Amino acid sequence: MPWPPYSPDLNPIENLWALLKQEIYKLHPELEHASDTVATKRALIEAAKEA
Repeated sequence: MPWPPYSPDLNPIENLWALLKQEIYKLHPELEHASDTVATKRALIEAAKEA
């Protein structure tokens, strides 16, 4: 049975990322609608360093 080249449902790490994302959004719901920009990512990294 040939598998498609990209099948996230068959890749275990994708399930892990989904769970982590779910937990982060539970703790910080404001991040769910945050813009996906370099500045936002830098701010999140800096906030994590300070925590």
